[in-house]
Amino acid sequence: IKPSPNYYEPVNSSIHGITRAMTEKKPVFAQLWPELLPYLQGRAVVAHNAAFDFSALRYALDEYSVAYPSLSYFCTLV
Repeated sequence: IKPSPNYYEPVNSSIHGITRAMTEKKPVFAQLWPELLPYLQGRAVVAHNAAFDFSALRYALDEYSVAYPSLSYFCTLV
């Protein structure tokens, strides 16, 4: 997924290995959301460090003015 803006802090790229060139021609979140929603809507989702993951999801949904899905989640870190 191409972030908006398509920029990565060098320290983050050194951690996860993702660069601007890798996402330059990828679709943005709003284009993929209809495909991703069925995996989350009405489901129980398990994530490690869910607070971080769901804050990123909320940020993306807010960025594109998309409604939050109805789901429950559990965190393996907690």
